[in-house]
Amino acid sequence: MWDWILYLSIPFIAFAIIEESIYLIVNLSVFRTKKQPKKLKDIDE
Repeated sequence: MWDWILYLSIPFIAFAIIEESIYLIVNLSVFRTKKQPKKLKDIDE
């Protein structure tokens, strides 16, 4: 009875996990690039 709901929900769950992981990776890479250049921070301040 509930099998079709599980089969329908699996792609959505997988997509949500992939989207979340991409978002985290992008945030980490942005954070790293912001952390490295200290000269840019001095110019901004």
